Amino acid sequence: MLEMVKIYRVTGDEAEMHGIDAKRAVKEHPNEWSFQPWSKEENQAAMARILREELEADA
Repeated sequence: MLEMVKIYRVTGDEAEMHGIDAKRAVKEHPNEWSFQPWSKEENQAAMARILREELEADA
């Protein structure tokens, strides 16, 4: 049976997935996913970045 691993998104979301998929997500998207919960400061900075990117895309 495959090991299930919980990973954390910088936006505060959590996901539980097979270990190989979790490792791939963290490796390919290190600014978005982590094996450890993000700090409050990291979360706030990410949310500001996401908002800024969305505003630039709409402009």
